Amino acid sequence: MQANHVADAGPISLNEIKEMGVASAPCISILISSDEFPVRLKHALEKVKVLLESAGVNPAESRQLLREVEGAVAGVEPTGKASAIYCAPEFCRAFHLPDAVAEVVTVGNHFYVKPLIPSLQAERPFYVLALSQKHIRLLRCTEDQSAEMELPPTFPVNAGNGGVNGAVFSTNPDDENHLEHLAHFYKQVSEGVTAFLRERADDSPLVVAGVDYEIACFRRVNVYPHLVEEPVHGAPDGLKGGELHKRALEAVRSYFEAPFRAVVARYERAGLERSSSTVKDIVKAAFDGRVLDLVLAEGAQYMGSFDDQTRSVKGHKQPMPGDEDLLNVAALQTLLHAGQVFVVPTTQIPHGAPAIAVYRY
Repeated sequence: MQANHVADAGPISLNEIKEMGVASAPCISILISSDEFPVRLKHALEKVKVLLESAGVNPAESRQLLREVEGAVAGVEPTGKASAIYCAPEFCRAFHLPDAVAEVVTVGNHFYVKPLIPSLQAERPFYVLALSQKHIRLLRCTEDQSAEMELPPTFPVNAGNGGVNGAVFSTNPDDENHLEHLAHFYKQVSEGVTAFLRERADDSPLVVAGVDYEIACFRRVNVYPHLVEEPVHGAPDGLKGGELHKRALEAVRSYFEAPFRAVVARYERAGLERSSSTVKDIVKAAFDGRVLDLVLAEGAQYMGSFDDQTRSVKGHKQPMPGDEDLLNVAALQTLLHAGQVFVVPTTQIPHGAPAIAVYRY
């Protein structure tokens, strides 16, 4: 057995989850708090050993898998609030998670990835363009951090080197000549940002921050296609102590929530043939590649099994040997077939269902 080890645990990506979705059984999933990590890992490995024996895995393979798990986290200091370790034949990875999760140890036909989906959303990057006639700044942000980008020397960072003929602008918003020059400058800024991010194949949303008349001027000449509707009002250089990042995060939240709202709208418009809130139907459709959009309720679970030969789904109130959380399996299959998955509070799902799905056909 040869597994893919990591030298350092890092945040998980969508592509990695897709890779995990095609891993061969037995699939070991360990989600534990980063507090007292060595002790928690030891207890988790003891449970994994029992589960492998119960699943009928031969002792030699079981020992090898346990060694792979230990090797994947050897020397790694958890940097998030929780850690996730996944190991199967030919696959072994460890990830840090920014938020706490319920501790889970499973051995099954699929990795248990449902708790990781909100982490994907938390890691989504966005940019903040701090407007100023004296000093333009571009910051790359996630939910937890922000960092100022180093812009190329040709980027128009101030009105003195980016205005018409290098003219220095006045700061009077009622001066028509000033507004004309400012519009020219901000058009250059917008074109510069667009080119800068295009070179990085990055189409993340952009939040602008500035005083009202500068924001309005920038919007009129903007060419970047992913501009967030809500700006950050106020002179950005006057926002200290993380306040700019905090306000930008509030502004971009509605942008990130728009796809989920669109899914709910599609679900409510779709007929019975194109949508469902019945877990068994959703699971089968996910395996068939029919699920375009899947929304799961936080904490919801549906234990059972899927028979690939008969294409049948069995659910059990009391878990039976070989059962898995079928909501987790449906999420994996949806992502593997290029669908999108959301995990949200139950109150945000129509009729309080554990899951809803919109079908492709």
